Amino acid sequence: AAGLPETEPLSLEKFDCEGRYKIACLSNFSWNRGLDRLVDLAVEFEKSGQRNVLFIVAGNMQLPRSLPGKIGQVARAGGSLGDYAAACGVADMFSFLGHVEEPERVLASSDALIKPTREANPWGRDIIEALAMAKPVVTLGRWDGFVRHGETGILHDAFDAPALANDIATLADDRERSRAMGECGQARIEKLCKPQHRAADLAELWQSVMSKPNAAQHG
Repeated sequence: AAGLPETEPLSLEKFDCEGRYKIACLSNFSWNRGLDRLVDLAVEFEKSGQRNVLFIVAGNMQLPRSLPGKIGQVARAGGSLGDYAAACGVADMFSFLGHVEEPERVLASSDALIKPTREANPWGRDIIEALAMAKPVVTLGRWDGFVRHGETGILHDAFDAPALANDIATLADDRERSRAMGECGQARIEKLCKPQHRAADLAELWQSVMSKPNAAQHG
């Protein structure tokens, strides 16, 4: 990921961005991936009058009919996550792109990435590529190998919509801080994931293995 080529931003002119802080989410809908939590966050922004955030969501947002509560009612009526956002009165805080062939172009056009996982897994290709593009990451879990709270993004142990919305709002209101976090994340991925360095590590491991006497010959 550290060797990603330069990527042309996706044109978002058809969306009403109005200089808002654009947060990308790159995933098809699933309950474990927690994408319904984006709506919970949007509701918190609505409550607090925070209107300068826009979620850019790439992926299939059709809802499983087995979901609980209000979102389940929308699902059983054949609705999508966009319909659920509309039912909660926050449709204007989203741009749903559907399936995107080149999700890296969405990242290039956004200010940050969010992964609202229920699996507490703050890692994966989306996170690594976002950090490699100098985009801060908002996610959930305890492991901070990539995302470090206040350093390369926002990392909460568990989902608390008001608390997480508040932290996101600080980035939306302070773009310089957001950019600094992104640059810190980019440097971290360069250190951890640069292909040349990892290839050298692997070569060193194999050399150490090959230099040891074959244990089987002395068994």
